[in-house]
Amino acid sequence: MKLLPTVFLSGISTAIGMMCSLVTGKMLAIFVGAAGFAFIGQFINFIQLVQVVAGNVYQQGIIKYSAEYRDDPVFLSGLYQNASALMLSAIFLLFLLIQYFANSLSIFIFHTSSYVIVIRVFAFMLVLFIFNNFFLSILNGLREIKKYVFAQIVGSVFSTLLGVILIFYFKLWGALLSLTLYQGGVFFVTAWLLFKTGKFKFNYLRPVFYQEKLKKLLAFASMSVVAGVAGPLSQLLVLNYLVHHLGPIDTGYWQAMNRLGTAGTAIITTALSVYYIPTLSALKDKKEILKEITHCYKVFMPILAILCLVLWCCRDYIIIILFTKQFEPMRELFMIQLIGVMFQIASWIICNLMWAKAMYRIFIISEVIFVGMFVLLTVLFTNWLGFQGSVLGFCVNYIGYFIFSILLLFFYLKQSCESRH
Repeated sequence: MKLLPTVFLSGISTAIGMMCSLVTGKMLAIFVGAAGFAFIGQFINFIQLVQVVAGNVYQQGIIKYSAEYRDDPVFLSGLYQNASALMLSAIFLLFLLIQYFANSLSIFIFHTSSYVIVIRVFAFMLVLFIFNNFFLSILNGLREIKKYVFAQIVGSVFSTLLGVILIFYFKLWGALLSLTLYQGGVFFVTAWLLFKTGKFKFNYLRPVFYQEKLKKLLAFASMSVVAGVAGPLSQLLVLNYLVHHLGPIDTGYWQAMNRLGTAGTAIITTALSVYYIPTLSALKDKKEILKEITHCYKVFMPILAILCLVLWCCRDYIIIILFTKQFEPMRELFMIQLIGVMFQIASWIICNLMWAKAMYRIFIISEVIFVGMFVLLTVLFTNWLGFQGSVLGFCVNYIGYFIFSILLLFFYLKQSCESRH
């Protein structure tokens, strides 16, 4: 499927997802408050971190090789069986660890042992989290975009309905439980859609190890581990620092701004994940790769600029409509956050090349450096400027990452030219 149709379908899914996210955000603002946002952010980062270790590390590899070998069922069956074996092993080990350390995890994430049951419920639901994401990756790689988009829409709607009900009756408890339970319903829909393609059989889930496929998955896993662990871990560190330095209220504003920036640019990030990496993976000619990157800039950057401008101009209305008057202080964060988002997407368009072409070493080194810089810059600017400094670190870090992405593309193309001579 071409870029623009993919953007259109992704846009439909994203628009529905945004509306659902906004409804949930409004409910949280009313029934939980700014301090609750901070703890929800902590729990979401914990969930993401565990999912990465449990199986999401193979997600990009599944997408890449499903796209490359979609006409080779023998290769794909071996690939999926390897992935199943790796994920089931990790899920079992993590289940035992989470159950054993549930009390300590609750204190670390929520600063109280009152939410131990939430941690334990998540451990039981982990297998559905991981295999739902696994099935979505296969649909993406097989270019079953309509089914992929439908699964995403079902997930957004179901999680919102469950969240609204639980938040209304149980406040923060309900919000946390909804984050752990919604995958139970979504998993079966995604599984049904995947089997309906006729390209996936139940025996593909039989856990078996094949050396060749195992190496391919582990190569991508090394990149995913760094990206998936470093990102949520840095968020956890920053959130913990901000809670202690600024207090839970201001940290809640920071988390709400983060959430809004993510939701506002979701149409672009979704289209990139659905279309871009499989497309770059399939391209061999460097001129075609440069052409594709340039085309993505021409399509995405004007859309992003308009989105950011609308968010900036309507910030006061957005705060009142999506949150409550209590969240008015977050208007101070809009400009810096949106400038950072512009550089974030601009750098991602190029840096996805590292995933498509398996540049393991440079990816791991750059990820560690810039994630570390994000934490360091956030601490420094918050100490220096206070509340506004909490988002300035994000902005400055992505300006640096964009400069790195330009250099990466330059040297990649230069290496290509030298190899021809």
